[in-house]
Amino acid sequence: MPRKEDSRPWRGLYNAAAWKKGRLIHLRAHPLCVMCKAEHPPRYTPATVVDHIRRHRGNTTLFLDPKNWQSLCKPHHDGMKAAIERAQDKPRQAFGEDGWPLQ
Repeated sequence: MPRKEDSRPWRGLYNAAAWKKGRLIHLRAHPLCVMCKAEHPPRYTPATVVDHIRRHRGNTTLFLDPKNWQSLCKPHHDGMKAAIERAQDKPRQAFGEDGWPLQ
């Protein structure tokens, strides 16, 4: 069974020559996972994934923008970053002025 993200129409962008070349250049310039380095104490883990900071959802300009890239290790990309994005996808609970959830 294919993974959900494999069926997204922009998956082909990851096969583009511009992405492949940019990804390699980025990892050479930024070889360590930014999330590992941000831990206390910092860890210095080689990055293997170029992650899009803001989700591109097929927007080619955002997809290919190096300012929107960060280097991550695979565990952080597939774990913490994925959890952050899943949380952003959930509908937000609205609260009234009294602090109680609205139905």
